[in-house]
This record gives sequence, structure tokens and C-alpha cells, in this order.
Amino acid sequence: MKVYNYLNLKKSVKNIIIFFPLILSGLRPSEDIIIKLFLGFLVFFCTTNIIYITNDYIDRFRDQFNNLKKETLNYSKKTILFLNFILIFSIFIFFNTEMVNKFLIFYIINFYIYVFFLKKFKYFDIISLLLFYLFRIGYGSELSQINMSYGFLIFFISLFLFLANCKRIVQIQKNKIKDLYKIISYRKSDLKKIYLINLIFISINILLIFLYFFNNYISININLFGSGIEFKLYEKVIIFMVYSLNILRINNLIKKGKIKRDIFNFVLDDKLILFSSFFMILIFYI
Repeated sequence: MKVYNYLNLKKSVKNIIIFFPLILSGLRPSEDIIIKLFLGFLVFFCTTNIIYITNDYIDRFRDQFNNLKKETLNYSKKTILFLNFILIFSIFIFFNTEMVNKFLIFYIINFYIYVFFLKKFKYFDIISLLLFYLFRIGYGSELSQINMSYGFLIFFISLFLFLANCKRIVQIQKNKIKDLYKIISYRKSDLKKIYLINLIFISINILLIFLYFFNNYISININLFGSGIEFKLYEKVIIFMVYSLNILRINNLIKKGKIKRDIFNFVLDDKLILFSSFFMILIFYI
């Protein structure tokens, strides 16, 4: 088994979300804020690794039927209990310090509620998956001392709900009907409803990014985002087009059943998404 599988490096990339409030604010951070965020990233890296390992252990029997889980790590019950003891003990030791703020605690509580209870209930599990990402944003927002605007909050809610739904869609599509009930609480018959819900989330998400970039160019003045990064018009058009096309492409691939693995792994590995992201960065620095 490769070392990066034990460290859950791909999954840990999600923790970059804690930097989003600072990046989107357009503010120049102090050295102290940067250090706090990187330390916070390490704290979340350690926390989420224990959580991912615990989740895999609890799901070890149902994952035998899950076609998306190709590799499983074998940990003993004593190891899992020890890791969780270390996690909770560390939270108590460093409670109310900058690195252990309320959002980290909410994240851990949400995990235990999700893995032992909410995962079994249709749609409630999606809400819990959403909270994992929102608590990351809240954690980074508090460390960087930046309040997220309502516009960005709604934008991320719609985006993360879309991705969480995609995760369930892939699980439904790629597992046998007779095994689904052993893995998740969804059925093949739920797909049409989830497709429709995702279409609503995508529409909200793209509308919000349109308002963020082009609010000043339309007669209806809706300011949900406050101040942020200053972009030239052609940069706004490029970002909006690339982002929107990638989201619509992911949704289309999902509906056609062409994404055959975890949606987050797909996003991290997809050449077109990586190329378009690199292209946008290149445009801004030329």
C-alpha cells in the first residue's frame, strides 16, 4: 500500500478551503495571518486524517460491496480508539486557542454525528457533507479575521451541495442495485430527483458568480459580496466562462455516467480542469 494512501493526501487537499476567505478578500495578509493559516492547515490535515481513517474503519463491512472503494486500509479497533483518544485529548489540551476554534470543534462533532447517525438518512447525509466544507471555511475565516459575505456563503453552499450530490450519484450509478442498500440509503429511483436538485444548485451557483463579476454592468444593483479582488473585464469574462463551462461539463459527465470514481478525485485529476486552471493563472501573470 502506498504511503500517500495512509496519509490520505488527495482527500487532504480539500483543507485548502481554509485559505479561501483570505484569497477572496483581496486583502494583503500579514505574516502572522499567513503563519496561522499554514498551522491551521496542518491542524486540519492531522484532524481529517484521523477522521478519514475512522470513517474507513466504521465502513469496512459496507465498503466490501462498494465498487468505488478499490483499496482499504486495515486498522485494528485499538488503533482507531487510540487515534480518536489522541484527537479528543488534543482538543481539550488546546481548547480555546487560536488553532482550536469553535469551527474545528463543530467539524469533529459533525463527523461523529454523520458517521454514526446521519449517514443512514437520505438527504440529511448531504447536509452533513455540506457542513464539513462550511466549517473549513469558517475555520479559515476566523484565523484570517475575515468575515465571509452572504454572497460567497451562498455561492459555496450551492457548490458544495452540488459536489456532495455528485458523490452520491456516482455511488448509485456504479454499484449494483442489490448492493446499494448495504452502502447508502439511496436507490436508482432517486437519480432523477437528484439530477433536478443539482440543476437548481448549478443555476444558483452560476448566477452568483455572474453577479459577483458583472454586477456593475447591469441595471439591477445587487451587492451580495462586498469588496474583493479587482479584476479587469477580460479576466472576469475568462474566469466566468471557464468556471461555468467546467461546472456544466461535470454535471453532464455525471448524468451520462462517465465519472466512475469519487467526484473530488476526478476534479483533482481531470486534465481539462487542471489545464483551464493553469491557463487562468497564466493569463493573470502575463
